[in-house]
Amino acid sequence: MGVILLLSVLHDFVLGPRLIERLRGGGHGEETLRLRRRVALLARLKFAAGRNDEARALIERMPAATPEERVELAATRDMVEFYAGGADDLEGIRAAVAELEPADGDARLRGEVMIASSITRRRMADGRAAPGDAIDPLIAVRERLGRRADGQLGRALRRRLLAVFLASSLIFGLLFELVGGGFGIRST
Repeated sequence: MGVILLLSVLHDFVLGPRLIERLRGGGHGEETLRLRRRVALLARLKFAAGRNDEARALIERMPAATPEERVELAATRDMVEFYAGGADDLEGIRAAVAELEPADGDARLRGEVMIASSITRRRMADGRAAPGDAIDPLIAVRERLGRRADGQLGRALRRRLLAVFLASSLIFGLLFELVGGGFGIRST
C-alpha cells in the first residue's frame, strides 16, 4: 500500500500539469476534491524539494471560477505558504468564504472550518503555551456544525484504515505462512 502511495505521489510530482488540466475539465464531488488534495500535496512536495516557484505556479493554475473553487484555492495557497514558512492569507480565505451562499449552508460551514484550521495551524506553530488556546477556533466552529460533525472522523478514516488493515493482515498472514516454522510454530 505504501509503495502504491509513493508511486502515485512520484507520478503526480512529474505530471502535475495533468492534474491541473483534469481539474480545469470540471467535475463534482469526491473526484474533484481528491484532485485538489493531490495538487495541494504535490505543491507541498515541491516546496520540500526547494522548488518553491514551481509549487506556487501550480497552485495559481488551479481553477477558481466558482465561489467554492475560490475558497479551495485560497485555503490551499494558505496551507502551502504555511509549510513554506510564508505569511498567512486569512483575509483571502475569509473573502472567498464570504461569497458562499447561503450564509448558513454547508459550503459556508466548510469554509469556516478551513478558516479555523488555518488559524489553528498557525497558533500551533507559534508555540502557544496556554492549554487549548490553539484549538479554540476549531472548537468554536464545531459548535456551529452541531450534529453534522458527529462521526466525521470515523467516516473519513474508515475507508483508509480498512484498506491498510486488510493489506497488513494479508502481508503478515502470508509472511506467517512462509516463515511460520522459523518462529517455533508448527502448522498442522
